[in-house]
This record gives sequence, structure tokens and C-alpha cells, in this order.
Amino acid sequence: MDAHSTTLTWSLSNPYPDFMTAADKVTLSRIVLAPLFFILYRYPVLPEVPTVIGLWLLFWIIEISDLVDGKIARSSSQVSDFGKLFDPFADVLARLTYFICFAFSGIMPLWVFLIILYREYSISFLRMMLTSRGISMGARPGGKLKAGVYMVSGMLSLILVSLQR
Repeated sequence: MDAHSTTLTWSLSNPYPDFMTAADKVTLSRIVLAPLFFILYRYPVLPEVPTVIGLWLLFWIIEISDLVDGKIARSSSQVSDFGKLFDPFADVLARLTYFICFAFSGIMPLWVFLIILYREYSISFLRMMLTSRGISMGARPGGKLKAGVYMVSGMLSLILVSLQR
């Protein structure tokens, strides 16, 4: 087997060697799980108790994955460009998904959802502007605090959902 065929075989078995680290896969899971949360919330096909349990499971998987993906990347020295871009996107996608469910079912006031939406779009726009200038906007303590507030808000809202269903 020559060097070319060895490289080709390896490339076919791992087509994105620097693209999908373990942490990236955890981040990607949030992007996949967020729409599942929405579908289960809006179109429950299970009886009430299993639906609520499913919502709680999805919520905690998403939230825990947000806590661990960065730690995995840093501890394994696998911080990637994908993770830098998609981790904030996955966070916003997941949390806006929760909050839109809660807002349109009357648990969260719509004006609160709009404030969150405007804030997230503004930060995303700022990130894009900085990135276009070659500046990376990493996580900041205020962002970590915001994530904690969003998580607690999501938990409290899910408690209300649990009591209503």
C-alpha cells in the first residue's frame, strides 16, 4: 500500500479530522436537540407525564452539554474554530427554543422573550463584526452569568409546565 492510498483510506474513515473534535460533537448535539425540545413541547405525542419527563431530559442534556463542551476542548487541547463559532450559536439556538415555547404558551411574557431575542441578536451581530476584523470574542464572566440566569429561568418555566400538564 503506497502513501497515497493510506492517506485516502484515513481520509475516508475520518473525513473531518480537525473539524469534529469530541467537544464539537457535544456542541453539535445541542443544535440537534433544540428542535427536538420544540417538537416535544408543541406536539406532544406521549401522555403528559412522559412528555414532561422528556422535556426535562432534553433540557438537562442540553444544559449539561453546554457546561462540558468547553471543558472537554480545553482539557484535551482540542479547541477548534468550529467550537469557537458554533458553541455560542448552539447556546442561543437552544435557549431561544426554550423561551419561544414558554412565551407562546403564556408562561413567559412575550416582552421578556423579545428583550432576550434582541440581546442575543445584538451580541451575535457584534461577534460577526469583530470576527470580520480578525478579533475573537471569547466567553466573558457576564456571559457565564447570563447563561446561569437563562438556565434557572428555563428550570422555573419547566416547573410551571410540569405543574400545568
